[in-house]
Amino acid sequence: MHVLLCPDSFKESLSAHDFCKYVTSYIKEYHPDWQITSIPMADGGEGSLDALLPYLITPRWKKVTTVDALHRPMEAKYLISDNVAYIELAKSSGLAWIEKDKRDIMKANTYGTGILIQDAISEKVKEVILFAGGSATVDGGTGIMQALGLSFFDKNNQAISKDVNALPLVASVKIDGSIVPKELKFKIICDVNNPLYGPHGAAQIYGPQKGASLEEVNILDSGMAYLSTLLIEKRIKISPENQGMGAAGGVALATVIMSPQLIQGASYFIQKTQLEGQMAKADLIITGEGRLDDQSLMGKITGEVIKLSKKMRKKLVLICGTSNSEIHDTTIIRMDQLYISGEDSFSKPEKFIRLALQQVEK
Repeated sequence: MHVLLCPDSFKESLSAHDFCKYVTSYIKEYHPDWQITSIPMADGGEGSLDALLPYLITPRWKKVTTVDALHRPMEAKYLISDNVAYIELAKSSGLAWIEKDKRDIMKANTYGTGILIQDAISEKVKEVILFAGGSATVDGGTGIMQALGLSFFDKNNQAISKDVNALPLVASVKIDGSIVPKELKFKIICDVNNPLYGPHGAAQIYGPQKGASLEEVNILDSGMAYLSTLLIEKRIKISPENQGMGAAGGVALATVIMSPQLIQGASYFIQKTQLEGQMAKADLIITGEGRLDDQSLMGKITGEVIKLSKKMRKKLVLICGTSNSEIHDTTIIRMDQLYISGEDSFSKPEKFIRLALQQVEK
């Protein structure tokens, strides 16, 4: 039996690497003759740099003093390899860093990620690849651009502070073409396929997860549309309906000034890891993520693994923390439906993964 492990991370609970470690330990204990291939996956959100690391040429980590989404001091690191900087937005502006009772969508911004990008530019890299997912923000990338030197102005023509979400306040913007080197290539790896605004946009779909009220969602959605109009008036090409524009709170909006190339995260990692070739050799595929829902099928890695396994007619087992979805011909095991006295799957995932694997063999 050849088993392929290709999970995403379980947000704020379990990394993809640890998932592979726990599943491998169980299989070796009960089926020592089975062959196991572990490929921790990502799609642009949490864990992207860790998933990418084995595939880079002589990578080095760079640690930077920056701020989180609420402008609290912190340290974050990014990777440099072969004149390319790989930056994971979730490591600085991520939702996981913000306590649930302190989440404030009207203050949270991506300024801390902009500091990392500015540092990468100082390293004279030729290209910056930003992994956009897992953010605590819906700021349309305004925080990043403020960190890079761009100013946004409110209705009183006052420069908007760098420690608040500028998106709902911006009334005008003055663009200096020298903000970033013209020769710098900028790519955004998007963890979802959502457009920028509207019913399926960044604010409407992901704002509530980040603590936004209905009123705040509507304000931010309108802000996305208005800033888009301002940039178009500046003769900057922008396509709000393009897939991925809604990733990480619309981070591609203001950063359109840097002419980013948007890349679907799942496809990026499937190619980097040569996942399809590994799936072809497997008898059983085990994947997982924290919450399986309709958003999992909006371009996220779990949904793409499901599609590929069906295409190849492979047996697939999906272990998740919780779910509100049913997927035909896919075995889904929810850890929140398993029981261990006095413990929960979020804080003790290793024990629940073992229990989930026991369900597979029944």
